[in-house]
Amino acid sequence: MAEPLTLGLIGGLVLAEGVKFLYEQANQVLEGRRASRAAEAGSQDAEQPGHGLLRRPLDPGRPARELPAATLAVLGDLARFLDPYVRGQLPVEPSDRELVAVADAVRRVLEYAYDRDLSFVEEPRSGVLIHGRVDIDEVAGYAAAVRLRVADSRAVSGHARVRSVAPGGEVVGVDVERPPAS
Repeated sequence: MAEPLTLGLIGGLVLAEGVKFLYEQANQVLEGRRASRAAEAGSQDAEQPGHGLLRRPLDPGRPARELPAATLAVLGDLARFLDPYVRGQLPVEPSDRELVAVADAVRRVLEYAYDRDLSFVEEPRSGVLIHGRVDIDEVAGYAAAVRLRVADSRAVSGHARVRSVAPGGEVVGVDVERPPAS
C-alpha cells in the first residue's frame, strides 16, 4: 500500500485526476456497478481503470473483497467529501491537507477492497509496499507478520507483538526465504 499522504507530493494536475479516479472507483464499489460494466463491455474490450494514471491499472471486474456495511458507509461519506472537488466547485491543490487525507483514506479502502496497491505514476515510491502486523497472546509454533519467498528490502516491513512464546516457538516480524541481492 502507498505511504500515507504521499498524494500531496504529486503535481496538481495528477492529483486532480487521481481524486477523480478515486471518487469514481469509490462510487462504483458503492453501487456495485464495476462487474456489470465489465460484463457488458466484454472482458477483452473493457478498459483498465486508472490506465496511464496508476503504476499498475486495475483489471476490470469485481473487488477481491466484499466491504462490510459500516465500511461502505464511511466510503460513501468520503466520496461525498470529494464530490465538489471532482465537479470543479473547489480547487484541487496538493497543499490542501484535508483533501489529501480524505483522498488517501478513499485509496486505502479501495486498496483493501481490491487487495492491491493503487499508487499513482508520479507519486514518490514510499519504500514500504508490504507491511504486516501480528498481535497474539501465545505462540507455540511459528508466527510471522510477513513471510515472503523473495523481497526487496525497501519494500517490506513487519511488526510482531506476542505476550509469550512457548518452548520451541518462534516469532519473527519478516521472514524472507531469499533476501535481495546487495
